[in-house]
Amino acid sequence: MAAANMRRSLFLTATSGANNLQIRETAVPAVLADQVLVNVKFCGLNFAECSMRQGLYSPMPPLPYVPGYEYSGIVGEVGAEVKDIKVGDRVVGVQNFGCWQDVMVVPADTVFVLPDNMSLEDAAAIPVNYITAYIMLFDQVVLREGQSVFVHMAAGGVGTAVGQLCRTVPNVAVFGTASEPKHKHCLANGITYPIDYKTKDYVTEVKAISPRGVDVMLDPVGGKESVRSHSLLKPLGKHIHYGGSSYVEGAEKGFHTVVKVVKSFFTSGSYSGFGLMGRNVMVGGLHVGKLMLDPANHDIVRRCMTHLMQMYSEGKIKPVVDTIWHFEQITEAMDQLYSRKNVGKVLLNAEKMATTEPEK
Repeated sequence: MAAANMRRSLFLTATSGANNLQIRETAVPAVLADQVLVNVKFCGLNFAECSMRQGLYSPMPPLPYVPGYEYSGIVGEVGAEVKDIKVGDRVVGVQNFGCWQDVMVVPADTVFVLPDNMSLEDAAAIPVNYITAYIMLFDQVVLREGQSVFVHMAAGGVGTAVGQLCRTVPNVAVFGTASEPKHKHCLANGITYPIDYKTKDYVTEVKAISPRGVDVMLDPVGGKESVRSHSLLKPLGKHIHYGGSSYVEGAEKGFHTVVKVVKSFFTSGSYSGFGLMGRNVMVGGLHVGKLMLDPANHDIVRRCMTHLMQMYSEGKIKPVVDTIWHFEQITEAMDQLYSRKNVGKVLLNAEKMATTEPEK
């Protein structure tokens, strides 16, 4: 933690260049009556923040700003009107930006006290990935017994959450793409049929097992793969878009990035109402960042988090943490995602770095 009344904050200062993430000291605001102060231990890192670094994410606050949607830590102070949270409680918090700091002062209704069996590391790995998977599967798709699901990037944070949540519904078959070394992880976390996208065509592989295709397509890729993914839908199938990883490759934005974005946009296909009617399928989208931006949606986030905490307590879900990096190592941490090396969730440690190696 930073000096008294000051905190360490990790700012995004520009959307180009290799050194556009900087640690700065900022003042800790006073705790209001309905707020709590949390000494942050861990923060989540998501592909969204990697996109922000290149200016490929919307909406974004004016530069410079502190990214980050999720954190875990220990309550250090509570406002006069706060009744259900006390100093010393271990909590997880969800915010729309601003979480990459070692001290957070936030409304008490945006934090959740951890179950006794939940670690601070697991807590920080839950909100974005598991809320995303939960809403897609149980609110948008309304997953039912005996259905089939396909998820791209099955070994990542959301893919792992999807596999685990699908196990809570009987007889759901889950297809997922991941490089061969990650298949053991996939099988252990609910992916029934991992497919090595580097050596095999996933459309062919799915049709060999399920000739009619799948009931649910979860698509964080975009670009031309969205067209191929859409072709796998069965009648009455649902295709949910929740990202655009095909737009982002490497840390620095240049002409090649612009070309890649434009190409991905024009190859991602389009859907007409009559076309969807003709195939008897549905297309939807989920942007958890925008969902959290509007305070009117906080009840949705609270409902999801409350249920997810219960599911963790019951042993139904458990995040897999890939690596933990300090704020000083943010470039290396992002490279873990850019290069698709991660298996599970990448976290940031808010404490000042004492070593140069990532935690395992």
